[in-house]
Amino acid sequence: MEHPLLHLFVPACWGVKSPPFVGEPRMSQHPSRRPKLVLFPAKKGVLSIPGSREEDYAVYASYRPSIGGRFVGTLKVVRRTDSRLLYPFEGSSEIGPYSSADEAVRGSQEQGEAIVRGDLAHPEL
Repeated sequence: MEHPLLHLFVPACWGVKSPPFVGEPRMSQHPSRRPKLVLFPAKKGVLSIPGSREEDYAVYASYRPSIGGRFVGTLKVVRRTDSRLLYPFEGSSEIGPYSSADEAVRGSQEQGEAIVRGDLAHPEL
């Protein structure tokens, strides 16, 4: 019979298996990837609901540093009525570069407002 504290003193490379701890999860249950942060999860089976006013949209404008001391705007536009991500989309271009962070945020905000106006006029369903 194996001593109950043997696994505390004998390294695992010696071939002695230690008993699993109570409540210890199995490795197959934990994926190796970190979970994604989802601000507005897409609801499956929900019909697209067009926005009727500017308050139906969330515009997140920011910036990130670019090469050579310049700044590039970052943008995320979400239609809150159905949690649809309108921007960025595959193939969308960079916003900028700008010479200051404030200009990059302003450029991102302007582009976000233009996307909201366009979706109000012609909703993407």
